[in-house]
Amino acid sequence: MDKLFPEPVLNDRFALIVQVITDTVAEHAYAEIQNVPGDQQAALRKHVRSATRQRTGHGIRTFVHESMVVFICEPISQQHAAERARAASKAMNSILTREPATPLPTPWRLSWDTWATP
Repeated sequence: MDKLFPEPVLNDRFALIVQVITDTVAEHAYAEIQNVPGDQQAALRKHVRSATRQRTGHGIRTFVHESMVVFICEPISQQHAAERARAASKAMNSILTREPATPLPTPWRLSWDTWATP
């Protein structure tokens, strides 16, 4: 049914958004972008999959929940597993010793509104 409709006009900064997501996936193995308009989601998933495969040689899985699109690259995630285990161990140690916990940064959480507006 969707093939009967014309392709949606992509946002002017679409290429920048794809590049930011691709960079984030390549660095963190995971990216989520919130507030993605419905007519941009399919194209975004397609372009990020292609760009990530070209850049890293790995495929990715994408998931959509309402206006949020999530990108996951398992091979890159496995490369960072030891690093995440150390961070989790450190967090558990601070809980057990009742040290104040510092929240971890979330550089992999992006917003469409931040990148799509000029």
